Amino acid sequence: MKLRLSFIFIAVLIITLVAPGATLACWINLSSQELIQQADVLLIGDIVGPIGEEKIKLQGLSESRWVTKWKVKVYYYLKGSQKSNEFIVATPGAENKSIMTSADYRLDQWGHTVLLFLRSGEGLYEPLSPQGVVNLQKNESSQKTEGPLNGQFILDQFEIVDRKISPTEKSELEKFILQNNLFASPNNVTEAHSFNLKGFTELELPSKGGKPLIIYCLIA
Repeated sequence: MKLRLSFIFIAVLIITLVAPGATLACWINLSSQELIQQADVLLIGDIVGPIGEEKIKLQGLSESRWVTKWKVKVYYYLKGSQKSNEFIVATPGAENKSIMTSADYRLDQWGHTVLLFLRSGEGLYEPLSPQGVVNLQKNESSQKTEGPLNGQFILDQFEIVDRKISPTEKSELEKFILQNNLFASPNNVTEAHSFNLKGFTELELPSKGGKPLIIYCLIA
């Protein structure tokens, strides 16, 4: 027993000496409902990759922290008013920096295609926690070229395969997607995923240039 305690003490001492800038941090466990409610933006997309690192100052404090910025190609927005087909997401920590915490992680740590639960703060959008990065798998054989943009349409294209979440949490997220009627594609209807316009209502709006503006609306 004494030998085991001595080994643990030595290991902790070595870590402290080798990484003097390391600090301990942890994440609060969030339920699926808490993730959904607390997120400012929910989106499904592909992680393109990191685009840079930045040291930001914490609001109301003198301390700063490092973040890594990632570019994400957006397929769908499930929550939020954003419309861009690319989204910049920040994660805590940066490679080869002197200050590290146990809460640092990479956005692509669990997969390439993801469902992100993001919060806004300090001029950035970050996942609520590692739980807010849910790994998805594209169902290439089930890719639809037509149909209404609803929850079933989304689930037919993407499957939740994240090992961080329990079967119950997976079911709750799938239920949320099925019941959510606020999906938005960053592209227009005529271009996004080769949608067939069947089921859409065509509206003609006047424009200053003389040529009418044609839009398509899905009437539930």
